[in-house]
Amino acid sequence: MEKIRAAKQAQRTAELVVIGRTEAFIAGRGVDEALARAAAYAEAGADAVLVHSRASTPEEIWAFMERWDRDVPVVVVPTTYRASFEELQSRGVRMAIHANVGIRAAARAMEQAFLDLHQLGTVSPSLEARLASVDELLELQGCLPSSKPGDDRRLRPGRRVERRGLPDRQRRACSHLSGLVRALEEDRRFRYVPAANEGAPWRSPPAPG
Repeated sequence: MEKIRAAKQAQRTAELVVIGRTEAFIAGRGVDEALARAAAYAEAGADAVLVHSRASTPEEIWAFMERWDRDVPVVVVPTTYRASFEELQSRGVRMAIHANVGIRAAARAMEQAFLDLHQLGTVSPSLEARLASVDELLELQGCLPSSKPGDDRRLRPGRRVERRGLPDRQRRACSHLSGLVRALEEDRRFRYVPAANEGAPWRSPPAPG
């Protein structure tokens, strides 16, 4: 509870959301303990409470929601059990975190991509069509090339990555990324090969004969 109180006392912006998480169900302590812990988090000032369960059905969550009588929103993580957004909402749940769906999907996609690459020995057009471009990855990280009229927004050798207005950690990450690009540009073991289909692939030249 003290950590929650300290976090709320130190809060300086409205964007900070403190969520108290209880794993009473996972510990086998039952709904009474889950309710008691969640209530304590709410009393300490938590903006929401997260109730976790690893059961194969949502019955534990339903039992909790039937007795939860506070205004503090409830968050769930339906990883081992299945419940639609409509079901959750009808029971009073305010947020559902599907925490590892993206990671599990990415793992399967990466496995298939490398199988295809191993079997074909190259990045085929069908594989290329399933890949995110470098620009998309930069955009996800908030590292976008400087924009000018007519700019195709692709990262080319010598292009600068716009970093103004980014948080310090993100700005440092973008600096490391652009530094890596510059290092590759300057490394004679690599040469820049412009491609008609996408971006700027880096390829190693053949060894001297």
